[in-house]
Amino acid sequence: MIRATLLHMLLPMAVSAVAPQQPAEQPQVARGRCPRRGPKPCVFWMHIQKTGTAFGTTLAAAACPEQPKRRNVRKWSDACSYALGAGSHTHSPYIRARHGVGTAVTLIRSPRARLASAWFFGLREVGHPMLPLGHPEKNRSGWAARRRLRRAMPTIQAYARYPGIAHCQTKMVLGIHCGEAVDVTPDMSREAIRRLEEDFRFVGVQDHWSASVQLALAEFNATSSAELVKSAQARHQYTKRERAAAMANLTAYEDVYDEALYDAAAALLRERCAARGILVEANAHEGFVSKPILPKG
Repeated sequence: MIRATLLHMLLPMAVSAVAPQQPAEQPQVARGRCPRRGPKPCVFWMHIQKTGTAFGTTLAAAACPEQPKRRNVRKWSDACSYALGAGSHTHSPYIRARHGVGTAVTLIRSPRARLASAWFFGLREVGHPMLPLGHPEKNRSGWAARRRLRRAMPTIQAYARYPGIAHCQTKMVLGIHCGEAVDVTPDMSREAIRRLEEDFRFVGVQDHWSASVQLALAEFNATSSAELVKSAQARHQYTKRERAAAMANLTAYEDVYDEALYDAAAALLRERCAARGILVEANAHEGFVSKPILPKG
């Protein structure tokens, strides 16, 4: 299993650079919370599970334009324009009272695609469907516990309806862990959308990766690069046939609140990209594994 690297551990992207279009007015970054250390403005990455770990490379390019070669953050943190907020990349939710307004960045993903990715990731890595942070059964890793979870969720439909799985993205925007069993209401859904539109520093869409990368670099007034944008390939941990079967089995399933959040995020992306002349396209390249997932345990 390839472990995700933290934002401050990412390697520099030494590439041919192209200056992005400059915004008419640079958005203000809240300086009072995040929390942060020192005088620099803070960025909090609300990384929702299965929405694109590789986006950390984009944030590194935006927050640390000098891109120092040393990996140790203690040795090169002075080169960064922004400070990385505590909890970034650890699948921690956005807590407005703690992180403030204008600090959070995130990627939203099509609910069905994110669900399928989580389903297959769990099967391949631990032998049962992945339980997200905050789920009461997440750390039960014994053989008997894994067998019970496999029996409780034999299909992706059962996984989608398992307590705590639904509305992950909406919950995290609201300050609730992805795996908590919470009854989301229409009012909560509207508040989550409002936060995306008004409180977040940047909102991208995993299904439109290239546009999201270009927009993030432009909004942070960072240098763009052909290599950074080209790294827009979605790398899946399942075969094409497995993905097709899973998506077919989810045609009757709809997470109404996460769908509403996704629609709002996609609309934001299109509006902001249009203002900067950035083309919004679906992910053009996808990578799949060649061998199907085998049962574990």
